[in-house]
Amino acid sequence: MACRIFPRLFILLIALTVFVLTGCTHLRIHAGGQEGKLEGESRGNAYYYYSRGVLENLQGNTEGALGAFEAAFALDPKSSYLAGELANLYLKKGNIAGAIEILEKSLLAGPDNADNRFLLAGLFVHDKEYDRAVAEYERIIALDRDKDKAYQYLSLVYRERGEYEKAIDTLNRLLAVTPDHVPGIHALARLYREMKREDRAEAYYLKSLEIDPGYEPALIELAALYEERREYEKAAEIYERMLHDDPDRADIQFRLGRMFFEQDRYEEAIVEFRKVLKRTPDNRQVRLALGIALFFQGKQYGEGETLFRELVDENPEEDTARYFLASTCEKQGKSRQALEQYSLISPSSGLFGNSRVHMAVLLKEDSRMDEAVALLLEALESKQDAALYNALATLHEERGTLEEAEITLLEGLKVHPGNVEMRYRLGVLCEKTGRFEESILEMRRILEMEPDHAEALNFIGYGLADRGIRLDEAEGLVRKALELKPENGYIMDSLGWVYFRKNRPDLAVSHLEKAHRILPEDPTIAEHLGDVYEALGKRKESLRLYREALKENPDSEELKKKIDRLVNVQKKKSSP
Repeated sequence: MACRIFPRLFILLIALTVFVLTGCTHLRIHAGGQEGKLEGESRGNAYYYYSRGVLENLQGNTEGALGAFEAAFALDPKSSYLAGELANLYLKKGNIAGAIEILEKSLLAGPDNADNRFLLAGLFVHDKEYDRAVAEYERIIALDRDKDKAYQYLSLVYRERGEYEKAIDTLNRLLAVTPDHVPGIHALARLYREMKREDRAEAYYLKSLEIDPGYEPALIELAALYEERREYEKAAEIYERMLHDDPDRADIQFRLGRMFFEQDRYEEAIVEFRKVLKRTPDNRQVRLALGIALFFQGKQYGEGETLFRELVDENPEEDTARYFLASTCEKQGKSRQALEQYSLISPSSGLFGNSRVHMAVLLKEDSRMDEAVALLLEALESKQDAALYNALATLHEERGTLEEAEITLLEGLKVHPGNVEMRYRLGVLCEKTGRFEESILEMRRILEMEPDHAEALNFIGYGLADRGIRLDEAEGLVRKALELKPENGYIMDSLGWVYFRKNRPDLAVSHLEKAHRILPEDPTIAEHLGDVYEALGKRKESLRLYREALKENPDSEELKKKIDRLVNVQKKKSSP
């Protein structure tokens, strides 16, 4: 019976005990504007309402707790502790304005309460009242309480406003007081990294690690910085050092595996991902990463297919796993299964466009060109993806319907005016249809968006050279393209062709020979090199190259004429 009659009384006693042990150290009762003790009923009511608020809060009754604390604060409006508790309850209810009002009232009476000033400053940041937040943090610093934390928060306010130099100055103020403050040094490193001042960022990361070699945030961010700069050996050294200290760090092994993947070191990535899976066999992220690494490795499609199927079975909405399941089936020649899986990727997915492009390619390879075109047209009704426009234009070109291809690209550029790939294709199409100046115009538009677009530079340069016009401009454009892509055989060919058009076969020959070594089956490059050899008097080598080119391009009347001419020259030389 006692258990039924007294449970609420028992809870109240617990609350009162908490209040006696903790609350009284914070709750002060004021009278007549001076700290003192209320007598009689007023004192009892303040304690009562506070205790009731604690009780209601323990029971999860936010409304009841709020009412009780409001009553307590009305009796003791100078209590900083009550103000903080009440402000937190307002925040819990989403009443930020109420929380600010309570804290400001409290700080008028108790200006030295750093905890409430921190809370108030945070609310000002939330409301984007940055100047007021700055003022509060400066007051906390002046109070000489939790200065380190105040400096850090103040720098974050300046960072939020984009005032990076003020953020840096604030952290330097902190370090002037506490030179070895590792979180402050780390915060400076992060600021410099955000400002793209990578050398300064690296210096401060290293400085923080000199003081605390095991400071993990700096270790991980410095490794990430090295990855961004493609200084992979330095990043790997950090990850391996962390794994040496704690071999069970699956998250670091995953980072190491991901870094190997970024370098196309798929075998090593697979090794690391397998290590992680031994520790966390149900980790979906790692299973997906392993499957993708297996796919790009190109050797173990069966294992990858199994992984992707398991992931899709567990979560049918997992589009990335489904996309790679389809791609894996495609690589294995399982076209029907690939088509089925690609078709299940919805228009809301970021992989929708690519999935329909793959479907169109599979249909085309199965001699179902009309279905492929219809599929892409239907897909464009659902999502105007740039990849879909490009793929549809390609199909039209392959069918020989160049006008339809151009219409498709123009429609696509209305939706995606900054899409470089579509504009490049349009330029190529203009050149194919005999509109050279229009093609050059499209390429120049690309260079306005991307001045270092090597293919556009090469296209213009080669086009000018092939027509024997503006050869100095052509040379400059092609040289820049080759600087951007020094191992590109097509660009080497262009530069050789520019020199040939400038009547400098001696300069052309080395570039064309290298281009031919890189692309030995390209008939145009072989023909160009043949022309240069002929100009240098190497007719035998020239004839050999023309014949090589004719095998790849048997319909070329121009090559046939060149071969006949050289054969006749040889006959005349051999005749008595």
